[in-house]
Amino acid sequence: VVICGSNGNDHLVPSLDAPMWSKETARLAVLLVGNAAVFSTVSCFYVICMILRLPKRLRAKLFARQLIYMAVFDIALAGLSMYWVLLGGLFVHQSHWADTPTLHFARGVWSFFEYASILVELHIALGIACSWARWEDGLWALDGSLCVTPVLALVCAIASLFDPHAKAEYVGLVLIILTFASSGLAYVIALCAMRRSTHAAIRSIQRRLWFYPVNFWLSFGFKFACDLNTDLFGTTVGVLAALFLALNGFLNGATYFFHSRLHHGAARGVATQCVDSGEIRLANIVSFHAIFPHDIEQVIEISGSTFAGSVFAGSTFGAP
Repeated sequence: VVICGSNGNDHLVPSLDAPMWSKETARLAVLLVGNAAVFSTVSCFYVICMILRLPKRLRAKLFARQLIYMAVFDIALAGLSMYWVLLGGLFVHQSHWADTPTLHFARGVWSFFEYASILVELHIALGIACSWARWEDGLWALDGSLCVTPVLALVCAIASLFDPHAKAEYVGLVLIILTFASSGLAYVIALCAMRRSTHAAIRSIQRRLWFYPVNFWLSFGFKFACDLNTDLFGTTVGVLAALFLALNGFLNGATYFFHSRLHHGAARGVATQCVDSGEIRLANIVSFHAIFPHDIEQVIEISGSTFAGSVFAGSTFGAP
């Protein structure tokens, strides 16, 4: 992340006399990124509150926990995007940052939350792919590895600090490419799994799942361009990168949460009655995206009336 200029001696120093953008561009950036950060923060807090309203068994699902992680990281990313724009436009005094440990710490914090957000989206994409592919071992592995994503993000953030003068942010490039590829893979697997379904069902899945790779590329596409050439941070592309990073939480909430059963369940206030089973039920912890043969559940409203009207059979797909 570039939040300062160069003094010509390969040392990063704050651009105290030359802001990253023109005065008009900086003001527009503050306005746009500020509003985007507010939208994302409100959306993420809403997602967290709605998930916490769910019964404990539903909150324990992998998808619910993934969304909690994502919301927390996206709130921080929105705030840091706003602060980055304030620094770039010289709205925040930064003279004490010149080539000090504080500067490196700030870069590390930014990188951590950016990489953590990307890794959680990668985790969700892999979860969707495993669900539609009916790969239970993969889902169990993902369920156990979710808590590792912050640690991996920290390792990536530290690695990115070893070459602060590089012309490209290689760690960010690799993570963005992997996540976008995984989102596309999940989309393809879902469509392949639905080949024998009705045309209407296939169209429904297409309408929902194509948002996943598009949402990710929209959020990180401009950042990807800036990672390829860090000089772009000081151009309009840098403003757009900050804008969509700040908007990432809002886009993720709209893409992943508001189209899921988690949201519909929290909004209706539903509880789940489970058919008695002698084994641990995989969907208790992992997925709303697919229902496995041994995982039959009946969802009813707390008031006692039947929700969704029937028992979901093991051969059916659950809506994401």
